[in-house]
Amino acid sequence: MLGNCYFYGNGVDRNFNTAVKWFLKVADNRQKIAQYRLGYCYEMGLGIENNDAKAFEWYKKSADKGYNDAILKVAQCYRDGFGVKMNPEMAKKWFDLARQTK
Repeated sequence: MLGNCYFYGNGVDRNFNTAVKWFLKVADNRQKIAQYRLGYCYEMGLGIENNDAKAFEWYKKSADKGYNDAILKVAQCYRDGFGVKMNPEMAKKWFDLARQTK
C-alpha cells in the first residue's frame, strides 16, 4: 500500500501528509489496514489535525472489518473513554472479541 510507504519512509521520504492522503483514498474503499492507520494518524496528529472522535470512528470501521489490532484499540477506547463515551460493558465485549480473533 502506497500510504504505508510514505508512513514508514519505505522507498520514499517519510511524509505523513502524503500518507494520510493515500490512506483516505483506500480507507473510503473499506481497506481495513488503511482505516486503522488513518485512525492512528488522527489519534497522534500525524499529517492531519488530532481528532480523537475521528480516530475512534476509523478504528471502529477497521474493527468492523475484523482487523484484530483495531478490535483491541476499540476495546481500549471504550475502556478509557477515548474518542467515545467510556463504556465498560462495550469495552468487555470488544476485549472478548479481540481474544476470539487472535
